[in-house]
Amino acid sequence: MLKVWQQLRREGIDVVRCAEERLIRRLGIRGVVRVKRDFTATRPNQLWVADFKYIAT
Repeated sequence: MLKVWQQLRREGIDVVRCAEERLIRRLGIRGVVRVKRDFTATRPNQLWVADFKYIAT
């Protein structure tokens, strides 16, 4: 929820954080939840994991 609040501020929309949180809950906006992720490897080099971030430029 913090990222939404920060983006609103960057766009010049002045909103208090508690109001933004309330609106997000009311709209049912939720983050992505991934399930059944298995990171077990039985041998070296069998599994590679990466973390991608989006950075606005």
